[in-house]
Amino acid sequence: MRSLMKSGLSAVIVFFVLTGVVHGQHTEQNKSHDDSMYDAGLRYASEGKFKKARSMFQAARKSDPYNTDVKLSMKLIQDVLHKKINKSAAINLFAGLLVKRTEGPVPAIVEFDKAIRAAPDYSRAYVIRGLAYAAKGDYDQAVSDYSEALKIDQEYVKAFIYRGIAYARKDQIDRAVADYNRSIDLDRNNNDAFYNRGLAYTRKGQYDPAVSDFSRAIELNPKYANAYINRGYIYMVYLSDREKGCSDWEAACALGLCNNYTLAKKQGKCK
Repeated sequence: MRSLMKSGLSAVIVFFVLTGVVHGQHTEQNKSHDDSMYDAGLRYASEGKFKKARSMFQAARKSDPYNTDVKLSMKLIQDVLHKKINKSAAINLFAGLLVKRTEGPVPAIVEFDKAIRAAPDYSRAYVIRGLAYAAKGDYDQAVSDYSEALKIDQEYVKAFIYRGIAYARKDQIDRAVADYNRSIDLDRNNNDAFYNRGLAYTRKGQYDPAVSDFSRAIELNPKYANAYINRGYIYMVYLSDREKGCSDWEAACALGLCNNYTLAKKQGKCK
């Protein structure tokens, strides 16, 4: 990776993630409001009050349509109402999601295990547990769960994306790219697939395709602040295009991520 000293940028400017952030961005005030609605939905669902939970999730999704947690919970609610999963297993999954937010991934996995025993052919349960394993840093088990989900549903786009992120965490970048490629083949309008593949290309030193992927992610989700951050970083450090880099970091700042832009302005790199 090119030296930050040679680029003229302080290391403190670097504020980007190379392992996958798969959600939309919004202001802290909106985030707090969205979280309260989402948490209320989880509480209702963990009590078996699925229609009330759906109303809360719908409100949270209206505020932030790109929030991955909300999307996942909405799909789970729909599966319950369409009887694709039994209610007891769903209650365990929602209880685990709530516990994960309040107590962390380890106690949540206990609830997810119960759900999988009750509904062993429900692919979404393995993805949910895989996310918990990833949150505790057990990427081998996360990959195993995502792979199990893909055995059940070979066209599960999110399972490919999450497994790709887990592979990236394990420094298996070519495997990550292969999974992102497969997810894009299945859904060319998934901004998270393009964003995470852009991260992988960045790690491989393939900056032009990385920029292309970040640009596509932004096209699909104009509020994808992290995509602006990463594309701007490539412009600033690797492609020597300060004007485009500053423009991207300014756009990210308008969406609530100001570290790069603020520090670059202080150092005279951006106006």
